[in-house]
Amino acid sequence: MADQPEDGTPISPAEPAPAPTYAEVASADLASSTESLQSSLVSKPKPQLKSYRNQLLLGKIVFIGLRAADPVIQYCIFTQGWGHATLRYINIRPSLPLTGILSPRQTLLITLCSVTVARQIYWLLSLSENAVTSSEAVHVSLFNLTVDTLNSILSLTVPGWYCGVKQYIGAAIFGLGSLVETVSELQRKYFKKDKKNRGKVNNMGLFRWARHINYGGYVIWRFGYALCTGSVYAMWNPAMHLWDFTARGIPALDAYMSHKHKDEWAEYKRTTTWKMLPFLW
Repeated sequence: MADQPEDGTPISPAEPAPAPTYAEVASADLASSTESLQSSLVSKPKPQLKSYRNQLLLGKIVFIGLRAADPVIQYCIFTQGWGHATLRYINIRPSLPLTGILSPRQTLLITLCSVTVARQIYWLLSLSENAVTSSEAVHVSLFNLTVDTLNSILSLTVPGWYCGVKQYIGAAIFGLGSLVETVSELQRKYFKKDKKNRGKVNNMGLFRWARHINYGGYVIWRFGYALCTGSVYAMWNPAMHLWDFTARGIPALDAYMSHKHKDEWAEYKRTTTWKMLPFLW
């Protein structure tokens, strides 16, 4: 989800953080760090402090509310004819008739959507070190809603009522990616929380296998979700994130860490050669 330096130190103003990637946007990692925000709040008068706190609370409420609505919308796409109407509007004939009930394949997609929502809410409440404003919450929620909606609509163009090989493999890949991303974020949080690790490069846990293993987990579960739709066109989303990480996110973060940690980061890169996906890249 959020991507910050793998050490325990905040980014100094003299060394700006790399530009956020689409995944960071999807994970709501667009605000300034909580530590910096709290420092600024200390100097605020009490009325302003209360206003800031209310804004942060509103951001959480908006994020949770909008994300929780996502599975409901996907349900309506399948059972209330929203998806069928959209396809007919663009002159595409749905491969399945509208029955008003969920097929096993559609049930799987809604389950994946619900798991994603639950993980993102957990990230916001338990793992995120960044504040999320209401406008950012809307931005992130609309991004995820758009991706999930496109996946649902694309699945309606693929014949088949029951789950097949693609769905079983896709669900397994989704589970693996979700586990890798969540565990790596937990490990990173507890590494940075330990004061003895302050200023050190995080090379513990899953980060022993790849320097940006949380990015890898994100791409993996996005790929599994897309595979479950049965449509090759759904692969646009994991492909977009893979390109974004490769072209922008990882090079920018590597440059920052190389400047900040120099020899320590160089040694980490030497001993941990995989960037994002162990044994692949």
